[in-house]
Amino acid sequence: MADKKKEPGKTSPLLAIAAVFLLTLIGAGAGFAVGLMLGMPQPPAEIKTAAPAEAPAEPAHGEHSTAATAKDAAPPPVEEEPVAMTIVPFPPILTNLAEPKETWVRLEGSLLMKKETEDPAELLIERADENLVTYLRTVKLKDIEGPTGFLHFRADLNDLVSQLSGGQVKEVIIHSVVLE
Repeated sequence: MADKKKEPGKTSPLLAIAAVFLLTLIGAGAGFAVGLMLGMPQPPAEIKTAAPAEAPAEPAHGEHSTAATAKDAAPPPVEEEPVAMTIVPFPPILTNLAEPKETWVRLEGSLLMKKETEDPAELLIERADENLVTYLRTVKLKDIEGPTGFLHFRADLNDLVSQLSGGQVKEVIIHSVVLE
């Protein structure tokens, strides 16, 4: 009477098939649940639950009741007055970067500013030009490499110019940046 012993490393193919089938069912169920959640309509951001002063009268037979009345209707969105803007080019800026010292940058662009400013446009351009040169001398080449670095660089320029002008300049529009 010889005992049949399984060789180590051999598993039943039925066990492997059952495991794959079970994992497939779990994956399909999870995918179905995510699909339901993404396809569900979103609840309204704000629900008004004000109690009415008096109970509304029941509509007569054949009339339709409307839930929203003129009082409950949302007010129309407040539209801001458009501000008259103008684009003013500034002279090209040529300076070296902080690191590496032998790398030069040439920046050409324009300022998007309000037409009616407290300060003269020429004064704002001169201030912006001076501050942009100062900022460019602190920038390292590795900080502006790649698309993300360039977006951060652009955001820094916009913040700098907007703060220095007290909000009169909205954006720096970059025409070209040349690094040499």
